Amino acid sequence: MRNVFAVFDTEQEYAFRLMEYLNCRKNMPFEVQMFTSPGALISFTGKRHVDLLLVSERAAADNILNLPVGKIVVLSEGECPERLEAYPSVCKYQSAGQVVREVMDFYSAEKDAAAPPKIMKSNVRRIGVVSTCEPGIRTAFAIALGGVLSEHRSVLLASLDPWTGSAGVLSGEADRTMSELLYYYRQGKKGLIYCADSMVRSIRGMHYIPPASHPGDLLMMQADQWSGFFGELLDTGSYDTLILDIGSGLVEPEGILSFCSEIYMPMTGNVFSKRAAEMLQMWAGDNQAEWKDRLQPVVIDEETCEDYRRIFASDASAGETNMPAEGTGPDGTDPGSGLYERERVSALRSGRMGQVACRLEHERICRQSEPVVSNKL
Repeated sequence: MRNVFAVFDTEQEYAFRLMEYLNCRKNMPFEVQMFTSPGALISFTGKRHVDLLLVSERAAADNILNLPVGKIVVLSEGECPERLEAYPSVCKYQSAGQVVREVMDFYSAEKDAAAPPKIMKSNVRRIGVVSTCEPGIRTAFAIALGGVLSEHRSVLLASLDPWTGSAGVLSGEADRTMSELLYYYRQGKKGLIYCADSMVRSIRGMHYIPPASHPGDLLMMQADQWSGFFGELLDTGSYDTLILDIGSGLVEPEGILSFCSEIYMPMTGNVFSKRAAEMLQMWAGDNQAEWKDRLQPVVIDEETCEDYRRIFASDASAGETNMPAEGTGPDGTDPGSGLYERERVSALRSGRMGQVACRLEHERICRQSEPVVSNKL
């Protein structure tokens, strides 16, 4: 049974809008319950344990504050009254995404935060994207694939390229990144998924961890630590698909490649990219890598490469793009993600790179549906 996150606000319109946002988040590590009357909340706590309670300032009466819940966070309308100063608070009048991130941040910071239960899931996909061609093509393919799969799966995208964070790819306006999450894991703290949920961003239904802010944070991870790190996120979170953008600068990439159940290798048609791909396959074979049979080359034609370069040629800092601006809608897009990042994901998903990802997914489904032919008479 999952831990319970209860929200109590007597302002029904606000409560329903926040609940609508929470329902759009496929990756919430909690069972979410919404209450607009004290009686309903009190009755619920008599039957179920509430691990986290977010209560509005106006609804935080003494009988609510004295309920046997794990952690209380106040939804403040400004400066909290003196009687509520002992409780952590978040500002009510900000984006729903920011409210939830701050609440998760408070919860994960608790030393005695309840260890999240494992969530039983079937058909979990662990997809690695590794490439010998220019890194941007690999990253663009990983983003496009995430956009395609997020239409019917709960996707988490993470960059394992030591240099991606510095380039600002998919970093948006994030001030908390993969660097902090890796540090949290290395400290052996419980509740990694709560810490992750306090920083994960969402674009068009695809969730992603903002890339590491410093290359050294990725390079410090040992090969055998990656499977434990991402395994815990998959076991305790609601994600059923993990996409890893694996850079060539990663120390001992064999550990994370062995963790992947599927590995795509985008490559261009030029002789250098082909030869480098052949060398990678030969290296995997010579070292008897157990993941070598999962390595699937993906040829990216020149027109697709040009389409990708057009999208990435925009000046993000100046807000100049080659695509029309799009607003945020009720599609799970996080306002904290930069406008440029939202446009880029949309363009990759609808462009030629997205078509490549769709074709690969269609081929995979067809292979799975093929009847098994027995050789027995």
